[in-house]
Parts: sequence; structure tokens; C-alpha cells
Amino acid sequence: YNTPMNGSKGSSQEQIAFQYNSGSPDFNCCQANAARGLGELSQWGVLTNNTDLYLNYYGPSHAHSYTPAGNPITIHQETNYPKDGAIKITLDLEQNETFNFNLRIPVWAMQGNTLKINGESVSGLVPGEYYTMNREWKNGDTLELNLDIAVHYWVGEKNFAGKTSVYYGPILLAYDTNYNFLPASGATLQTSDLENMKVVDGSEEGCWLF
Repeated sequence: YNTPMNGSKGSSQEQIAFQYNSGSPDFNCCQANAARGLGELSQWGVLTNNTDLYLNYYGPSHAHSYTPAGNPITIHQETNYPKDGAIKITLDLEQNETFNFNLRIPVWAMQGNTLKINGESVSGLVPGEYYTMNREWKNGDTLELNLDIAVHYWVGEKNFAGKTSVYYGPILLAYDTNYNFLPASGATLQTSDLENMKVVDGSEEGCWLF
């Protein structure tokens, strides 16, 4: 339940005794809400109103929704995200329609983000904001979004001063004691180590991210 930046996870029965259950002492509310969060992805992944359609979720998918005028639309995504930032989006529309299509540009994607609409490059992608495209959308229109996936840091403050969380794109990295021994003092990382980090599919040894 409590996973502080020093990496030492405390047991529920010790950290939050009010949730202790003799039948399942390690169970807590966050575990129960995890399934709820997965279910609510469908409500957040694609949003629409009477003028705009917003794409929030990135990942291999076929999302069925409705345009601002109420016409069916399917948004196809071909991507290995979040292993890399290349995302191909294809629109499946029953009829042409003009509306604002908004792509979420994550705040961590700090530089080097690119977007092509039907092969034509556009500019003005701002991290932490939506990129809005107003045009007549047609069946088969494609968008090629490439987000800057890189190592970045969240530096601790106050009680966590001197500690840092390390991210690869949207992924918070965690030290896995199944593969490595974590000393009592924690892990000390050199920036040069992270800059040379490689991402693999888990078939190699000594990789930073499975």
C-alpha cells in the first residue's frame, strides 16, 4: 500500500491497520480499486462532446465511439507504445464530418514530438496540452504521431529530498528484487547509466526495462 521513494514497501497490516482483515491481511482498498481503474479506461480513452473528439489513450487498440454529430467512428491504433513513441492512428468513419480532433500530448514528452496527417507534417505540439485539428475528416484518414520517449526524473522534496523517481516515457521504473539484490541503503544510479539504458523484450540479461 505504502510505496515510498526509498523503495521499501510496507505491509498493509503494519502501515494501515484500520484495513486489517484476519482472512486476508495483505488486502487493501487500492487492490480492489485497480480493477475499477481498468474499467474506467474506456470512459477516459476517447471523449466527445458536440464540437470535439479527444483521444487520451495510446496503445494497440480499436476504440468504437461517436463523432460530435453522433455518427459512429472507430479509431484504430498500430503501435508498440509505451516501448516506443511511434503511434499510427487510422479513422474509420461512416460519413465525412468536420469537427475538432484533439490528441493528448503528454507532459513528459518534452521535445522531438512529430505528427503527420495523411503524410503531411504539422507543427505546434505542446507537452501537457491537447493538439487540436479542425478539418473535414474522412474514412481512412491517418495520423502518425511520434512521442519523445526518453528517461526523465521526478526529484523528491521535503521528506524525500535527495531521492529521485526515474521514468521511461510514462513508465515509472521500479527496482525488481527478482533479478537484483537491493541493498538496505537503496540503489545509487549514475545519470550516464540511464542515458545508455536499453529497452528489450525481456529475453536478455542485464536490461533496464522488461
